[in-house]
Amino acid sequence: MAQTYTEFELILVDDGSSDNSGNICDAYAVKDSRIRVVHQSNKGVSIARNMGLDMAQGDYIGFVDADDHITPNMYETMINYVENAGAQIAICVAEILSESGKFISYLTNNNIGVYTLNRYDALFIFPSNKIISYSMCDKLFCSSILKELDVIQISIY
Repeated sequence: MAQTYTEFELILVDDGSSDNSGNICDAYAVKDSRIRVVHQSNKGVSIARNMGLDMAQGDYIGFVDADDHITPNMYETMINYVENAGAQIAICVAEILSESGKFISYLTNNNIGVYTLNRYDALFIFPSNKIISYSMCDKLFCSSILKELDVIQISIY
């Protein structure tokens, strides 16, 4: 909610949480019309992401899990990179932090900024994965490339 890019929709998928997460999601949706909430039985991260993807109406798609933290200017920066480069995917630096918020390391050996890729570059770079993480929270996709797929199994586990 603290993003500097404010023209977004936020789809919260409550994937059968056993705590108060579903109620918290509903309370946010009441306060902000950009938020939509889906409650489903626990089906796993891939099904939850596909549910959000099916509902998404925007030009860009980003995935953030409950244990992820993103900086307030992340999506504004990545959208600017995608639009300026004519790219379809942007990937930024991802850090691993301790529970107290102290820097531990970079998720990959990519600590140089934002990469921009078209769908063909991504096919060659993702499998080699020396510089790109399997995490989803450090990526922004043009929705058209994700929605062209019939079923997407995006999972980092």
